[in-house]
Amino acid sequence: MHPRTKAGAASALHRLTDKLGLSRSYVSASGEARGVSDDTLRALCGAMGFPAASDAQAKLALAKLDTHGTRLDPVFVVVLGSAVESPWRTEASEGDAFDWQITQESGAVSSGRGWLAAAFGAAAMLRLPLSGIPLGYHRLEVRCGNDVASTRLIVVP
Repeated sequence: MHPRTKAGAASALHRLTDKLGLSRSYVSASGEARGVSDDTLRALCGAMGFPAASDAQAKLALAKLDTHGTRLDPVFVVVLGSAVESPWRTEASEGDAFDWQITQESGAVSSGRGWLAAAFGAAAMLRLPLSGIPLGYHRLEVRCGNDVASTRLIVVP
């Protein structure tokens, strides 16, 4: 159970970490359940571009997320023949279908359909095998219902 405010609502920081897909607990190497400190969560949010040093900043960051809608990381660097695996902050849920399109640096276009996996927080896990996508700098776009996100895709040897 995570700390709650007096009224029982999650703090702005904890709502933000949930939206960003950050876990507030983990199991240590010795098998003990441990909580992640709020200071660590604030630092992680800040490193992801969402300052949360105060409750007011966390609320602003939440508003920024709501305004900008769905998000993927700004760039994926993947090894040739591997897969993109990333949280996608979307309204979609685990098992929902998504369409993808990769525009290669040559101008060639590849597209297909996949399914979101392992939802956590306010994010679902996007898994996209990249067999047949050559080395280079490409553009990836994903769509699920009204949610659309795009990112740079760099395929390396």
